Amino acid sequence: MLLRVYILVRVLKHYTKWSNMHAEEICERYGTDASTVFVLKAIFKERPYFTLSVCMAISIAIFGLATRTFERPYNKDNGDNQNYDYVWNAMWLIVLTMTTVGYGDFYP
Repeated sequence: MLLRVYILVRVLKHYTKWSNMHAEEICERYGTDASTVFVLKAIFKERPYFTLSVCMAISIAIFGLATRTFERPYNKDNGDNQNYDYVWNAMWLIVLTMTTVGYGDFYP
């Protein structure tokens, strides 16, 4: 699965304006390499909020589905406290986990 994500990043590199011949010439002039990392840094610098929002949405969806898949069989006897029959509950758990400080007073 992680290899697929890497392939998507490589495909993204070929379809951006940061990997054309003009960008490669400028990179050569300043002594840097127009690699995949350069393209990702340029995209984050150009549109940081949009890129971060897309990355957060994809992460929430992937980790929410994984949490639902792996936790649902173990929480059947838990009652209504943690109901993973709906994927939205697992996604809400991921949103809480990613956005809280985590003092340990309360937990999702």
